[in-house]
Amino acid sequence: QEVELLLSAARRCEAKNPDAKAQTLLDWMHKLQQEENDPDLKFLVFTEFIPTQHMLVEFLTQRGFRVTHLNGSMGLDERAAVQKAFAHDAQVLVSTDAGGEGLNLQFCHVIFNLDLPWNPMKLEQRIGRVDRIGQDKVVRAFNFALGDTVELRIREVLEQKLQTILEEFG
Repeated sequence: QEVELLLSAARRCEAKNPDAKAQTLLDWMHKLQQEENDPDLKFLVFTEFIPTQHMLVEFLTQRGFRVTHLNGSMGLDERAAVQKAFAHDAQVLVSTDAGGEGLNLQFCHVIFNLDLPWNPMKLEQRIGRVDRIGQDKVVRAFNFALGDTVELRIREVLEQKLQTILEEFG
């Protein structure tokens, strides 16, 4: 009941003003479609949380995008169907980290990380879904972090960890 109450409150807040990250995501998607002159450009969007995933699916669908989603509650057949839908019909795949491993999405080259994981390898795995053999475009990855929040600190820690990995292993 508490979760439903919180979700209801979140929906009322969104109805007044769209989520800042969702709106920024939408702005970037339109900008990239124009830059690449491709109205059917595909986007892979990662979030940590299923409620955020559902909000994004609804938000983007209402704005004319063909959207599919993937999360850890899905079985292998359902995951395969989502991958096929993204390859052929959907413009956007909104995924939790369940999609961070085992998917070949080299037909897409734009990835958005709306929520950043603490582990830099998860970030690399996410990007690795599109940066695969057969990718013929430059992969573009965008990491979102709201200013003056813990997200900014997460990004700083991730950058430090990735720099250490680069220095140690090349």
